[in-house]
Formats: sequence, C-alpha cells, structure tokens
Amino acid sequence: MIEQFDFNSKQNIKAVIALGFFDCLHIGHRKIIETVKESALKFDATPAFFTFKNDAGKTLGFNRKCVFTYNERLIKAERLGIKAAISCDFDEKLKTTSALNFLNILKNNFNPIHIVCGFDYTFGKNAEGNVGTLKNFCDKNHIKLSVCDEQKYEDEKISTSGIRRLLSYGDIKKANLLLGDDYSLCGVVKKGRQVGRRLGFPTANVYFPEEKSPLKYGVYHTYAFLKDKRYEGITNYGNRPTFGLNDEVLTETFFDEFNGDLYGENIEIRFVDYIRPIEKFISENELADRLKKDLEIIRND
Repeated sequence: MIEQFDFNSKQNIKAVIALGFFDCLHIGHRKIIETVKESALKFDATPAFFTFKNDAGKTLGFNRKCVFTYNERLIKAERLGIKAAISCDFDEKLKTTSALNFLNILKNNFNPIHIVCGFDYTFGKNAEGNVGTLKNFCDKNHIKLSVCDEQKYEDEKISTSGIRRLLSYGDIKKANLLLGDDYSLCGVVKKGRQVGRRLGFPTANVYFPEEKSPLKYGVYHTYAFLKDKRYEGITNYGNRPTFGLNDEVLTETFFDEFNGDLYGENIEIRFVDYIRPIEKFISENELADRLKKDLEIIRND
C-alpha cells in the first residue's frame, strides 16, 4: 500500500515530489509522474506526490468536485509507481498560507531533491505562487526542478475541468482516452432491496460519494475484477423511477456470469461506455426485458 504522510509532519526521507492537485490523474498528470519515477530511480529516492484529502472546491467557495476521491487517487497513483502521498486538507489555514511558507514547509518536512510540476502550476494564498516562484526557491535551495509542458488532445488542452464536462455528458470513451485509464468508482457493496435478484439480475450496490464529480444519469457498460477475474457489468447510475426512488443516488451493477456474495466487499467498478438513459418501466417484467437487451449490448461491445 502507498505510504501516506501528513504535509505538516517532518519525515526522514529523500524524495522526488510531484506538485499539483491530481484530483484526476489524466495523461498530463501522468507525464509528471513518469518524470518523478525516472528521477527517483536515478537518485535512489522515494517517488511521491502531493494531493488534498478533502473536497477543496468547498473551501474555495465553488462547486468543483473531484473526479476521483482521495482513496481512489491513492490506488491509481500506486499503480503508476508512486510510493508516497503527501497530503493535507485544503482548509482556511492552508488557503491563507503564503507561497513561500508552503515551500518552506515542504522542504523542511520532506527534503525534496527534485520537484516536478506542470507548466501552469499555482500555489499559496490567492494562487500567488507560480512556476517562476518555484524556480527561484529551488535555485536558492539547490533543488532540481522539472516543469512539464502542456499536454493536448486534438489541439485542446487536457484538463480536469474538460474531463468533468465529458463525464457529465456521458462521454466515457473520450474521458477514458484523456485519463489514460478507465474512469472508476471504488466503494463497499451495500445490501439493497434485492429487486434485481428477483428479476434474475442480482446487483452490487455501491453509493456514489458526495464529493465525487457526477456522471450523466444512465446505464453504463462497466467491468470489475472479482476474485482475480474480469467480469463485464451493466451499471445503473442515478435514480430508479420505476420504483419511485428519485432522490437517492447510487450505482447498481449486474456482473455477467458472476455467482457469489459481494456484500461488504470493497470493489472498483470501471466504466467503459454509456448505453442508454434511465427509463421508467411500467412493470418489473418490462424492466427485465430491457436488461436482457443491455446484456446483449455489453456482450457484443
């Protein structure tokens, strides 16, 4: 498991650190992480990245939710080769910390020998710090600095806001392309009303975290690795109008050919494509017929 360090605690490590928010870990972020890994290997140091634990958008005063939760980011960063996460809450104290103080805390607590960031990285109170600020600090403290260039797709900057927009449209395929990985949701399987079981489509129910940037309501082609084997799935994300449940938002996933009990299991549901919008059916039989058609779609996808 990736090691977790609090930003305000002093650690006896030699680190190469990626600076940013990394709430998305898209292919632009992955360029930064690759640079960190290569340098850490060269200098026998710990490859680390900085990120926030909480929903920073609330502190900033606007509704900008995370593509991936803190725990989801840890999982993805570890898969990319990061060994340590340096994190803290984005609260009023950090919000009013000057750029210079932020860098001094980082230097004193984590002894970075190399810092890597994106070309548009900003930090500190009122985003007063930028790449120029960081370069001056690193030069004075004999810390190597690498700044990664802007990453584009079809002449458009790859950004977290752009990926959030694609997710809200249900354009999972393009979002996955820019993420460099499949969009996913991690969570514990909860016991539901077992209506799906009655219809012949038992589902794994996972609640969608409040801080996570929402998808377009609909039915998706998904998959998960269960017992070390990949199973294709049909996931309903959103409300359930057929049963008069229009307020509670969760995911209900039927995994094709999986037999077993997943209650209490922590699983990762990975999204492949948008199939159709949520519909209100006049009967359970009509819903079951539609699910059979959905199943044929994912089997032929």
